[in-house]
Amino acid sequence: MRRLNRKQFLKVIKGEDLEFRINSFSFKLHESVVISDVHLPYDLTLESCKLENLTFINCRFSGDLEIQSSKLESLKFESCQLHSLAINKSDISSIIVKNSTELNSLRIGDNDINKIEITDNPIYELIHLGCGNNIKECNLWNNGDPSKNSFSTKLFLCPERFDSIQVDQMTIDLLHIGTFGEYAHFSLANLKVDIILIEGCSPDLSKVSFKNIEPIDKSGGAIHLVNTAYDQDLFGDAFKAYKDTKIHHDLAEILSLLA
Repeated sequence: MRRLNRKQFLKVIKGEDLEFRINSFSFKLHESVVISDVHLPYDLTLESCKLENLTFINCRFSGDLEIQSSKLESLKFESCQLHSLAINKSDISSIIVKNSTELNSLRIGDNDINKIEITDNPIYELIHLGCGNNIKECNLWNNGDPSKNSFSTKLFLCPERFDSIQVDQMTIDLLHIGTFGEYAHFSLANLKVDIILIEGCSPDLSKVSFKNIEPIDKSGGAIHLVNTAYDQDLFGDAFKAYKDTKIHHDLAEILSLLA
């Protein structure tokens, strides 16, 4: 594994290191780096790398960014324009994505993460927390502004293990929940969601709270429960604004919703 300094690392992420663009390599960067007002024009994959604290401020990503099988202390994006961000099979203490001018997709899968904060992103298309993640704390707040966002938005939540997830003040076309967690706190409040899909969830060992949830379209909205019982004690009147609730025993019946 190579050792890079800050100057060499900047050449890598800007696409100026031709060797890395042709045949990427793993590397170590033993210093914290803050990158401001930079355009990253190419797709970038960091695989099997070790970094300290990496912060992007007011940067524009024209290509996709993927972090694979890597270790970081912290990863932060503030006021950036992001295309597609994917983080897989990595160990990261803290991930922050806030005040993005645009976030096409954020996919987080099979990672060990202490804390995730995805907040104040008015324009997004997909936020996907996959089933293989171990997450201690996750806060998703104030994402999606209908006056600015023309994307059809999706939020998928299915971490394998977590201590606390809070989702608050979001606008979502499709919310897909794949777990309630065991002995974990899962709170959803003040959401505007047209379609809610809850799949294979049991409230028996979880602490789940649904409050103040309503459809974006006041005349529509639907709840789909797949291999999930409608638990009156759990849901209460959280979904009273929805006119349609359906129970399914086969996900294939509603795959068109996930396309």
